[in-house]
Amino acid sequence: MALIDGMLQELDLETQTTRRVLERVPNDHLSWRPHAKARTLGQLALHVATVPGGVAELASRNPAQAPDFADPSPSSASELVAALERSIASAKKTLGGMDDAALMATWRLMRGDREVLEEARSLGGAAVERATARLGETLSALEARGAADRVRIDLGLLRDLGYYSGAILEVYDPALGHVLGGGGRYDRLLKRFGLDLPAAGFALYLERVHIAQMEEESRRAGR
Repeated sequence: MALIDGMLQELDLETQTTRRVLERVPNDHLSWRPHAKARTLGQLALHVATVPGGVAELASRNPAQAPDFADPSPSSASELVAALERSIASAKKTLGGMDDAALMATWRLMRGDREVLEEARSLGGAAVERATARLGETLSALEARGAADRVRIDLGLLRDLGYYSGAILEVYDPALGHVLGGGGRYDRLLKRFGLDLPAAGFALYLERVHIAQMEEESRRAGR
């Protein structure tokens, strides 16, 4: 199974939930906003509807120029599901043309002739310098053990839990287009329970690991 196949399957699953949410947006509350500086409900709903196609189009360009974002408003709630359907169709067409090599390549986001991530690092100061230096040391250690070709450095990676204090990681397998697991450094977590000790760990989704394992075995068997 190609990497994109798993991603398209997940896109189909997420689309069902998104469609149900957009179907419930009330037409007479499109102009409501939770704060004077916030987007309106209509703008947010239309943004959700158009994100898949927009992100797929951006991801298909490498390097890509950072877009100038706008916040269009729908004239009625009936536009939302139709916008989602067009966005999903566009995303599938765009992503369907990307092979594993394109998906695994380092993706570069530019603004003009400068890389956005490079600019972010230059603005980060000493803390970013220390973090990137430690990542470099880790990568060197992996290279010494012959494992660096299986690692990708992603300075934009985020995880849901807020207790991480250092590097974080996610685990993938080419046989499955889903995260198999993740973890990282959380030095201050144990202090909440009376032990001020450094710590690191990870967890795996066992059902996904089994699916990836079966797919790998199927590939080796030539099926």
